[in-house]
Amino acid sequence: MHAIPPPKQVDRWTEKRSMFGVYDNIGILVGKFLKNAWNKEPVLTTACGLGIAALILPLVSPYTKYTAMLNQATPYNYPGEGFSHCKAPPGG
Repeated sequence: MHAIPPPKQVDRWTEKRSMFGVYDNIGILVGKFLKNAWNKEPVLTTACGLGIAALILPLVSPYTKYTAMLNQATPYNYPGEGFSHCKAPPGG
């Protein structure tokens, strides 16, 4: 009278599928995919790996914090008239 069936007794070290028929360890899938991709297209796999690293690294880098602090402390507009060499010459 249970709505959910009891879980199967599965040895997870030897079986690739978990109790309910889906892969238990996503690392197995990722490892197989990377091995297959590396064997077929190593240059493309390397390029994709570097691209993913380039997207993730700024999010976890400690330099991002210091760059944000520096940008916040630096004024965008400085007081004063500006540079004299940028002005048009008088009378012309």
